[in-house]
Amino acid sequence: MVEGVVLAAGESKRTSPDCKLAFKFGEWTLLEESIAGMRPYCKRIFVVTGAHDETINRVLNGYTYVTLVHNPAYAGGMFTSAKAGLRHTLADGVFILPGDCPFAVPEVYEALLAAQGRVVIPTCYGRDGHPVLLRREAIDVLLRGGKWHTLREFIATKTAMRIAVDCPGILKDIDTLDMYLQEVRHMDTLEGRRCWR
Repeated sequence: MVEGVVLAAGESKRTSPDCKLAFKFGEWTLLEESIAGMRPYCKRIFVVTGAHDETINRVLNGYTYVTLVHNPAYAGGMFTSAKAGLRHTLADGVFILPGDCPFAVPEVYEALLAAQGRVVIPTCYGRDGHPVLLRREAIDVLLRGGKWHTLREFIATKTAMRIAVDCPGILKDIDTLDMYLQEVRHMDTLEGRRCWR
């Protein structure tokens, strides 16, 4: 078993004043869907909060396997939240997932876990997606600090293992209200609330 870090500290500027992670997806919220995808593979999940701290706390109230980590430096970007979450992890491997990316099917998580790389990234159509799996050696290097400003920059300095998966959902996130409404309409046309899994 590994651990997970879900990034939920952003300001949701393009859906302001609403927090997009609290938007409903069927019975659940977008954030809950993202957590549910990795839950079968993680003994603990750390959700990093920031701009919408109160909303995220309310959404996740009662989730015993979720630990909330507040990032006071969230305005500095997603990388600050990734580091804030990773500092709390102890497992040999950690999934990192933005909270607005709930579309990875179980086979994606299983393929990443089966790989032996220190940094493992799923790809589809030749493009990198989410989640990313970091092994402890890479996490320790990241937390010791460096000149990286983003997780992408950090990964670029490492020999990442890329695993091709048959899941276009790894390339999708929800940034705007229109994108959210489009995904809800798509979901409603198929049987099952989590149709992408």
